[in-house]
Amino acid sequence: MFGLIYKELLANKKQLLPILIVTAFSSFFMIVPPIVSDMEEWEVNLTLSFSSIIIALVVEMFQQGIFEHDERKVWQAFICSTSDGIKKQISSKYIFNLFISSMMFCWCTFLSYIAAAISDHNVAIAGLVLQLIVFIQIFFRAFETPFIIRFGSKKGNVIRMVIMGTIVLIVLIYALFGDLSIFGSIEDLIKWFQDNFTETVPMIIRLTPACVLFLYWVSYKISCLLYLKGGESYDK
Repeated sequence: MFGLIYKELLANKKQLLPILIVTAFSSFFMIVPPIVSDMEEWEVNLTLSFSSIIIALVVEMFQQGIFEHDERKVWQAFICSTSDGIKKQISSKYIFNLFISSMMFCWCTFLSYIAAAISDHNVAIAGLVLQLIVFIQIFFRAFETPFIIRFGSKKGNVIRMVIMGTIVLIVLIYALFGDLSIFGSIEDLIKWFQDNFTETVPMIIRLTPACVLFLYWVSYKISCLLYLKGGESYDK
């Protein structure tokens, strides 16, 4: 298992360079503005949240490509010939993706603490946004990985984009022509968020990890079942 995870680091080391560059650039904007300007609390939270989103998007693109170098029939045959090879192969991918997301979370959290100390502001909102970003990222990995395992990176990503695009289109159509009165006005939503920020919102955040990680585990089990079938789309 450790050997397969180490292989992921070696196989993807070239792709890690762009992540480090964008992370360093975004980290600059998480720390420097509070030093050189007298930012208000909402501005600090907005800057931290926006920078975290940029870093997460770059990590997202990296995570989507970690399957490509193993999509070969020769490698699949070798893995299947080893003891629990399929489980180790799939779990190494899932653990590696989880490791990357965890490192992103730890780094952005560290920078948020520094920004809070510099600006002397409360950055709890930015912290909650960061947690949601990480959970959403893990959820997307849980959703898309079985498609990638079954149909290969290219076809799997196309199928994922079609499904996600369909969902987004349905939501947009409902937003344009559906009855939105059940949700109240934007002012009502903002007021609800402010009134429940210290109680309801943190509770939602605390419940989210268990749900997302459970879906991640279910996704892993499904991917293990689909691995052999997915070899039909691999190159020799």
